Order: sequence, then structure tokens, then C-alpha cells
Amino acid sequence: MKFKEFMTLQLFADPEDPTPADPKPQDPETNPQEPESDPEPKAKYTDEDLDRIIARKIAEERKKQDKAVREAQRLANMSAEERTQDELAEAKRQLEELRHQTAIDKMAKVARGILSAKNINLPDDLLLTMVTEDSDETKQNVDSFVKLFEKSVNDAVTERLKGKTPRTGSPASKLTRSDIDKIADRKERQRAIKENINLYLGGN
Repeated sequence: MKFKEFMTLQLFADPEDPTPADPKPQDPETNPQEPESDPEPKAKYTDEDLDRIIARKIAEERKKQDKAVREAQRLANMSAEERTQDELAEAKRQLEELRHQTAIDKMAKVARGILSAKNINLPDDLLLTMVTEDSDETKQNVDSFVKLFEKSVNDAVTERLKGKTPRTGSPASKLTRSDIDKIADRKERQRAIKENINLYLGGN
């Protein structure tokens, strides 16, 4: 009986499962390293640049506010009649400025028409150096420029046909086109343009 019980127990007993070996821990040093992040983009402005920009903006805004305060104080110290006169003077100034600009625009169209008839196309900044409110003076300036322009072109063509480097304008001049455009006096600027017409021939 003992032998039979022993065999029964052996028959229904769980088979021995071999204990699986623990997986080998991965060496942390052998793990692939995470890719390094890209370096931060370089700042377009330095802190000093930003400080200067902010300071300039604050100064400009303060200047506007100070001007507004002074204007308000000036008006506050005026009588009603003085304020009325001041408003009328300002309106007259604006009207005069509008009239002047309208006259200049009209003369600029006339000047542009004269030049176009001669197949001459000039940038607006150069065209305006010849334009005044007076139609006769504007026409005289444009005609003078046309003669000088055509003479310079003809001289340049003649020199090229001769195989020589064309010489236009004043050879001793050191002025640039930008320098000429900055001349405040109209007549002086026109004289400089005539003496340095080569700066304007190629639309440079």
C-alpha cells in the first residue's frame, strides 16, 4: 500500500521546471548614447544692442510726450481769440503746403512728358531737382538738362567709335551721385548734376 501511494503521488506531482537563468543585465556604459541636441541658435542681437534699441525708443516716446505737453501748455495759456488765430495759422500752413505739393506734382508730370518725348527716362529723385512751381523755370531746367544729356551721349558714342574710353562730366570731380543728391541748394545741385552727368547716364 505504501508503494502504491508513493507511485500515485509521483504520477500527479508537477514536473520540475528548470529555473531559467536571469537575463544578463545590460551594461549601462554600453547603452547607445542619446543624440546631442543641436546648439541653440545664435542671438541676432546682443543684450547691449537690445538695451540701445529700447533706450532709443523710450527717448523718442518721451520726446513726443514732452512736445505734446508743451503744446498743451502753450494752448492753455492762450486766450480763446489767440487759440482761434493759431488754428487759422496752422490751417493756412497746411493749405499752403498742399498747394505747393500739388504744383510740384503738376510740374513733374510736365517735365516727365518733355523728357519722354526725347526718350529720356529719369528716376523721380533726379527729375525733382529740375522741377519748381514756376512752369517757365521748370521748362528751362529740363531743356538745359536735355541738351547736356544728348551732348554727353553723343560724345560718348563718338569716343567709343574712335576706340577710346568716353570722357563725360568733370574728370576732377570726386562727388558721388549720393553726394549730389544731398546738396540742399537747388541751383548748386543742378550745377553738380551737369558737371557729373556721367553718374546718371547709365541709371546708376
